[in-house]
Amino acid sequence: MKLWSLPAAFFAVAVMLASATAAENATPAISYFRRLHMPLPLNWLYGDKLGDRILRVFDAAYPEYNVTGWLNFVAMHCVDWYYCNTTMVYTVGNGDQKNWMGVLFQGPHATQDDFYREQGVGNSIILNRFRTDTASVA
Repeated sequence: MKLWSLPAAFFAVAVMLASATAAENATPAISYFRRLHMPLPLNWLYGDKLGDRILRVFDAAYPEYNVTGWLNFVAMHCVDWYYCNTTMVYTVGNGDQKNWMGVLFQGPHATQDDFYREQGVGNSIILNRFRTDTASVA
């Protein structure tokens, strides 16, 4: 009987947390992004600490987007993930092999210390996501 008490207790806690999480996700909020300013040149890549927090990675051929279009594409995907708090876009390669990359991260907001310079990377832009509660807005 004790063998089943631990799994039963875990299941009860998981069910309670699931309903609380669902309610939290349903709270209306407006997302906005703030750019994390990085020193030039913009050849920054995420470090190991952020690498463990990746939610999703996107890529596209360089001619398919300009920087604004790619940044908007990645940011809109971040809004779709409740736990996404940081996005990053950058380019890799050159010539016909040049591609846009976009990464969504969960966890705390990124800081300059979470990135390092990498040769072959360009156009690095990091955005931290913030939310405004709309429950009090008429």
